[in-house]
Amino acid sequence: MDGLYAFGAYLVYRDTGLLLPLGELTGFLRSKHPEVYEVLTRFSNISHFEESSVVALKGELRRFADRITSSVSDRH
Repeated sequence: MDGLYAFGAYLVYRDTGLLLPLGELTGFLRSKHPEVYEVLTRFSNISHFEESSVVALKGELRRFADRITSSVSDRH
């Protein structure tokens, strides 16, 4: 989950240049990056992670990381 929050914070920082507290971070993600917000809310409600949940979360993070990597390489 820390990786997902860090990813969200990175997106907000990249878009605004600001580091926001969690409440404002999730609001910004909801409006500007709904796909990240949806994953964040889906996994934040899990109190006990089983292997299948961890594998699914890892896949989501990998998908987001691949997208960031490709967008950064497109800028250079």
